Amino acid sequence: MQESFGIWSLIPTIITILVAFYSRKVYLALFLGVMSGAFVLKSAFVAGLVKFADYLYKSFTDIERLKITFFVMMVAAILEMIAYTGANIKFGEWIGGFLKSKKKARMTAFGVSSSLFFDDYANVLIAGAALRPVMDKHRISPAFLAYLADTLATLASVMIISTWAAFEISLIESAATVAHISQKGSFLFFKTVPFYFFTFINIFLLFLVSFTGKWFATKKDNGEGIIKKNVAKNSEKARKRDIIVPLSVLISFAFLGMFVWGYIDTPTSDRGSIIKILGNAPSIDVLNFAVIVALIVIIVLMRKDNVLSFKEIKEAGLKGVKGMVGTGLVIILAKGLEFCASDLGTGYYITNIFKSFLSAGFIPMFIFIVAALITVASGFSWSSMALVMPIAMQMAASSHNMVIIYASISAVISGAILGAQLVPYSDKAIMTAAACGITPLYHVKTQIPQVLVAGIVAIFGYFLLGIGVSLYLIFLIMMVLILLIHKIFAKEMKYELKGEN
Repeated sequence: MQESFGIWSLIPTIITILVAFYSRKVYLALFLGVMSGAFVLKSAFVAGLVKFADYLYKSFTDIERLKITFFVMMVAAILEMIAYTGANIKFGEWIGGFLKSKKKARMTAFGVSSSLFFDDYANVLIAGAALRPVMDKHRISPAFLAYLADTLATLASVMIISTWAAFEISLIESAATVAHISQKGSFLFFKTVPFYFFTFINIFLLFLVSFTGKWFATKKDNGEGIIKKNVAKNSEKARKRDIIVPLSVLISFAFLGMFVWGYIDTPTSDRGSIIKILGNAPSIDVLNFAVIVALIVIIVLMRKDNVLSFKEIKEAGLKGVKGMVGTGLVIILAKGLEFCASDLGTGYYITNIFKSFLSAGFIPMFIFIVAALITVASGFSWSSMALVMPIAMQMAASSHNMVIIYASISAVISGAILGAQLVPYSDKAIMTAAACGITPLYHVKTQIPQVLVAGIVAIFGYFLLGIGVSLYLIFLIMMVLILLIHKIFAKEMKYELKGEN
């Protein structure tokens, strides 16, 4: 087993979290977290500097992270162009005419975001951008929209037609081989879906918040993290199609691209399987292709209708890109923290603390907590899933109980999702905040009360599973608990404007 630096392996995580919450500069927190990890790994000063430089080099040359950063910046450029025209305001006024109440606006947002289940990145960026004007029209906090988009993006983890499913199945199949489990990854995936306690109960709580307009973050939602909106320069020329057309192009090319590109890259013998088609689709490449097409479309549209001049298009695009520089740094530096966690053996240390004291029935509960903690340490759910899945499968296989195995697989994935929703430096938290017009720290601060409640209830659900309670009764108990907690503690949402003019 990999060497672990024991409790010292937690230093980068602790420093990152403390600096992020006290300085509110997540990129600085990650920078210092990665630096501390390098010096824990290499105690000598020069060797530590060399290792730190190595982490930075690997982070800034990671192709996947650079592609994600490019996607975020191009979406930001498109949104800035839309903001310059005032089309988002027109769109909000138009759709707001059909939604006569805040409840209808919230529930419409819930429905729209739910329909974007095929990819989590596409969900948070598209839903955030398209629905922000609607929320503003009805004086609904952008922090709520960010919580909604971030939570519903997790549907990708349980939907077979999604970019997540293919990744999960490959992880499960590889881990099953190591654990000497003969069942195929796709079969195991379907069997694990009913055990995603956190994912489902988290969405159930979101539904209650959307329906009632009450949540646990009323006091935290003070408006200080809302980013000042740009004043439209050409509002008299703005039309709702200036937002509908480019975002529709982005959505349609992203959705269809997953199938078309995946179909082309899939061997003929496997083209009957949607899972394999999606599994072969390079999701971030498809999204980047879609965003480039959308960018071209909006430029052509703006010039054709004489809404923006070339100078204004350039000005808006550059402003959008510059606004995402900090976000891009966070996405890239988070990779360095992931390298630290791996080299320091953070995952193995956390896993080994308690596993020898566990009875078989409580393995899923333990795995859920560990997966969440490791994601907090690395900031990236997929990396912690890859780290924890083989360990979880081997632990679960020792029980010779298929229910424990299924539940442990789901605990890895849903635990990783929980961890990503607890930190402001996860890639999805950053993207969500950017799309909804708030800072990542503000997004997480207002999201945490809901996410923690759902996480604690999910832990209790895994505990009930461990003592032999039936699956149906577990879900009933969890839902009743969520209903009671929400009824007693949730307060009416308020929309403060300290961060806006």
